[in-house]
Amino acid sequence: MTSGAAADSLSSDPTISLSGNPWLVKTGNGPMNDKSAAWVLPSNVTTVNGDVVISTMRHCGAIGTPNAPAHPKPCDRWKDTWYSTGRIELDKTVLAHNFTYTVNAKLEGGGKASPGTRQAIWMRNQQGYCGHPNTPKKTLLGEFDLAEFYGTKSRPETVTHLTCKEKKTLSDSKSAPAFNTKEFKKFSVSVQQRKVSYRIGDQAPHATSTCGKKAFSPEAIKGNGYAGWKEACNTALSGPWLLVINGDVFKPNKGLAEKFQGPAWKENFPTQKMIIRSATFS
Repeated sequence: MTSGAAADSLSSDPTISLSGNPWLVKTGNGPMNDKSAAWVLPSNVTTVNGDVVISTMRHCGAIGTPNAPAHPKPCDRWKDTWYSTGRIELDKTVLAHNFTYTVNAKLEGGGKASPGTRQAIWMRNQQGYCGHPNTPKKTLLGEFDLAEFYGTKSRPETVTHLTCKEKKTLSDSKSAPAFNTKEFKKFSVSVQQRKVSYRIGDQAPHATSTCGKKAFSPEAIKGNGYAGWKEACNTALSGPWLLVINGDVFKPNKGLAEKFQGPAWKENFPTQKMIIRSATFS
């Protein structure tokens, strides 16, 4: 979920326990990236019956007010309309070079995300993004999006991003197979040598990317600024890792794909809840 440099400016408030690990609950004085319209508030992260719940909602009134009530119906005026969401992170996570990371989660009520939103389970290395203010022109970014739920799609996407040059990342995206969205499902990513694979539950991998082949061919990696593709792959696929689970609401993003377009402010916006039961790695 390439989010841009703004996400790195979020501050950390309390921690919340998930599978025995203390995840940071993030706070942002404004949207988390250049596509976003959602304020990141710690009040949008709660625990219910041992599960972590991240809520994404609409509000009316003073922008950024903590614990503001949700307002599913349209506000009287567009300028009084704002959105909030939650974000948790487990930073500097050291994993073996070959690892599997699994998150057991679901969207409340099943189905796709609310229109204009994205609910995401993802991870990236410490190389970071590029081409933004105060960031390098290129980096050996490695990012794995286990599940991205968009309001325009009935199935989540999985995406691999490797290397970054002037905001451009080499990417390989696949839609997940059909599954029962009303039940908790385990979303997994496995890294084995230079191969990255994704699966849901006990199904066979539905998406596989290999650094050095196809979207990440030596020629593509060289074109993204790195002549030594093997060394680039080894670094991009190495930690420590930043693990992230968050919601988001898009602003009107003129010229971008439909999935990145924000909600219609004159239509109802039901509160979206992503429920996380566990997050484990081996």
